[in-house]
Amino acid sequence: MATATKKEAGPTLYVIDSEAMVCQEAVLRGEVTVGKGTVIHPTCLLDAKVGPIRVGADNILEEQVEIVNTTPEALTIGDRNVIEVGAKIVGAKAVGNSNILETKCFVGEGVEIHNGCTVGVASVVPDGVVMKDESVIFGPNSASAKEPGAAQYHDLQMTRHLEILRETLPKSHYLKRNKKEEEERDKERARERKERDKEKERERERAGGKAGEEGG
Repeated sequence: MATATKKEAGPTLYVIDSEAMVCQEAVLRGEVTVGKGTVIHPTCLLDAKVGPIRVGADNILEEQVEIVNTTPEALTIGDRNVIEVGAKIVGAKAVGNSNILETKCFVGEGVEIHNGCTVGVASVVPDGVVMKDESVIFGPNSASAKEPGAAQYHDLQMTRHLEILRETLPKSHYLKRNKKEEEERDKERARERKERDKEKERERERAGGKAGEEGG
């Protein structure tokens, strides 16, 4: 079973599940929780400016995504969402499950996005809008439509996408570690250094003994 541990650094307090993948270059500020299997790319910003941000399981947050909570209530991101490059969520109430927020879209204050929805490229979801299940907002004028079956289709796309990222990201980026993992790694390194020092000392003693025998 995956475990989550806390990392503190001054005013920052974030919790990353042990099976999540958060690139070191991502910025997490304030009370941020990242769920199991979620992947967060470099240059993302999650800023719990006022209230907490809670990200669920198996989400993908691509480069330059910004999620900012400007209200005391928790801003929740559900499961299996794809938030594409440069998308921004500022002051929204919630994003449900199996949604796609496309490149450079903007989600405004008080917005609720239910399940299986799509926000199109560079589209704006105006303040206070509630997107019902499998609805779409697209175009410069924020036109709306319905897309039956979108949630299932989004989930199918997500599964393969996550498999690829989990294989490739650790090869090209350092990942943020939980405090517990960092402590265990530091202890292991300390043990290894201690063993190396002991071995060097034993080698010196053996060398000294041989020199004494030859001198005698």
